[in-house]
Order: sequence, then C-alpha cells, then structure tokens
Amino acid sequence: MAPRATPTADPAGRTGSGLGSPAEPQAYTGPVIGPAFVLAVLFGILSTAVYALIRGSIGARLPLVVLAAILGAWAGDSLGERLGIDLIRLGDFRVLAAVIGAWLGIGIVSVVAALGPQGRRA
Repeated sequence: MAPRATPTADPAGRTGSGLGSPAEPQAYTGPVIGPAFVLAVLFGILSTAVYALIRGSIGARLPLVVLAAILGAWAGDSLGERLGIDLIRLGDFRVLAAVIGAWLGIGIVSVVAALGPQGRRA
C-alpha cells in the first residue's frame, strides 16, 4: 500500500498536496535591472565612441575608458538626482548630468594615462 499524501503548509501558510507542489503556482520574480543602469551603459558607450572619433585612436585604454564612461554616467545620473539637475530628462534618467559624468570619467582616465609610465615603443 502506497503512503497517503497529507496536506502540508509551507512557510507562507499555503497548503499543498504533500508531494512538494504548492496549491497555487508561484510567479517568477527574478532580479530586476533598473533603467538607469541600462541607459548609463548606452550613454557611456556613446560618449566613448564620440571621444574615439575626436581623438582618432584610444589604443589599449579602450576597456578602461568604456568602464569609466559607464560608471561616470551612472554616477552623474545619481548626482543629478541629488543636486536637482534635470534640464534634459529621459523618464527618471537625467541625460545632461549623465553625459557630464561620463565625460568626467573619460577625462580622469585620459589624465591618469598621460601621467602614467609610457610603454616602450620599438
């Protein structure tokens, strides 16, 4: 004779059949990425592309410049929110503050690269 399934309660108080399936199907609630980070990535890459177009060549610093521009855009949006800089907005994203932050990040990487040791060129 097979064991009989008894109703059990999970931590949320719902009762199931005892076989591991809840009475109500659970909705998937995975991690949610906010639009600010996605837009910061887009504006960071766009600012890096404009910088590369103006400068002509970035060389091996490209990953650092892209990362600095993305983080700068994200920080610029956050600072724009705190300081109330919202001249140009895209939803809750402060475009002007993000672009200024991205260019500050690009500028910091460029200055540090210019002050750092130069590689040997053959």
